[in-house]
Amino acid sequence: MTTTSLEALRLYSESEIYFGSDQRDRALELLEQAVQVDPAFAMAWRKLSAAYYNQQSFEASIEAATQAFANRERLSERERYLTEAGYYERTGSSLSAVEAYQAVLDIDPENGTALNNIANVYNAIGERELGLEMYQRALAGPNRTVTAMGNLVLAYLALGQVEAAAEALAEYEAAYPNANDIALNRFHVLLLSGANERARVLAQTRLEDATLGSLARSEAAMWLRKLAFREGRFDEARELA
Repeated sequence: MTTTSLEALRLYSESEIYFGSDQRDRALELLEQAVQVDPAFAMAWRKLSAAYYNQQSFEASIEAATQAFANRERLSERERYLTEAGYYERTGSSLSAVEAYQAVLDIDPENGTALNNIANVYNAIGERELGLEMYQRALAGPNRTVTAMGNLVLAYLALGQVEAAAEALAEYEAAYPNANDIALNRFHVLLLSGANERARVLAQTRLEDATLGSLARSEAAMWLRKLAFREGRFDEARELA
């Protein structure tokens, strides 16, 4: 990572460890500290943008991506393309994002970040088969991540491949039993396999868990809304929304 500050680099590196163990709140704190130490640390801003996006803090995500983009000139070629791709992705320039991520893969074909993120963009523009292929490549290489494993489950579900999604979920749970997105993926596998009551119990339990943060409980309410809608209980779905 390109930075003039050893302390900023230490904070960034420590945040990567927490992302790897899926302790995202702590990872976010460390990244915020890193950009305070070195405000021109473009790759930390890029990672911070992704972290904010995953927390659904979309305005903060765009601001961080813009900071990364503004400081990209001192980066290595690979880092610069990743930074540009992240900026284009956050600001809705999907085709430019694909081109930049592909430029990263031309340099580093097994880059896990580029493979996962280009798959996200393909899914956003409706190229779901290509998205699935990229998630599979990300997980076949040496840089597999918790994020790509969770996304692979959802990619199979989006294509109606429920059995493959269930198998991917089992592998995901075995590798990352404490991952934040396990419950999300499990709910959707249950829902699309017709196990509505089990899906309801999972979502309701999560909604009532006072130890969870507001975002997690809000997501559980939306899962219940989705279930109510599928079962024709439209007034209840509106109340849950």
